[in-house]
Amino acid sequence: MSSLFFTLSNGHFNYSHAAKSFKAAQVYFMERGDQGVKDYMIKLRRLGVIYDSPYASEMMDLMKDAKLEGFIESGGNPLANGAKWALQWSQKFYSFGDDFYKIIGFENEKAMLMKHRGLTEAQAEKEAAERIRNTYPTYSMIGKGINALRRFPLVGTFVSFPAEIIRTSYNITKYLADDIKAYGIKDPIVQRKLAGYAIAAGLISGISMLSAAIAG
Repeated sequence: MSSLFFTLSNGHFNYSHAAKSFKAAQVYFMERGDQGVKDYMIKLRRLGVIYDSPYASEMMDLMKDAKLEGFIESGGNPLANGAKWALQWSQKFYSFGDDFYKIIGFENEKAMLMKHRGLTEAQAEKEAAERIRNTYPTYSMIGKGINALRRFPLVGTFVSFPAEIIRTSYNITKYLADDIKAYGIKDPIVQRKLAGYAIAAGLISGISMLSAAIAG
C-alpha cells in the first residue's frame, strides 16, 4: 500500500488505469491471460517499467547471502518444497505490490505527455517509462554500495526501499522543478504534480496525527 504515495507524489490521480493492473494479476499469479495482456506486459518489461521490484529482488539477494538458495532448490523433502513454494509466492506479492502502481503511474504519465506535450504514443511511452523508473522504486537503479549495506549489522536487511525513497524523492522534485522552468507554474502537468506532491506530504502527517488522536 505504501506505493500508493508514489502515485500521489507524481500527480497520477487517474486510478481507472488500475483495470490494467488487475488484468496483469492473472499473468503474475496464474501465469495465464489473454494475449493482449501478455503483450502489454512484455512491452512494459522491455521499457523497464515492471518486474524490477526492490523487495522481491533484495529477498533473493538475502537468500544467496544466507546460503539458503541451494537448500530450497534442492527439494526432496517437505520442508524444502514448502520453503520454495512460500518464497515464490512472497516474491510475486512483493513484486506485484510495486508493479500494480507502476502500471497506473505509467498510463497516467503517458496520457499527460500525449495530451499536454503533444508527444506521439511511442515518444510518450519512452518518456513515461524513464520517469517511472526514476520516480518509483526500481531495484536496478540502486547502487552497489547501497546493496552492500544489507550485510552491515547496524543498518539492517531491507535497505533498498529506504534508499529508493531518497532517490525517488530527489527525482520527483527535480522533474517538477524542470517542468516549472520549462513550462511555467500554470502548466496543467505542473499544477497536477504540485497538488499531488502536497497531498502526499500532507497525508503522511495527517495519518500520523489521526492515528495518535484515535489512540488517545
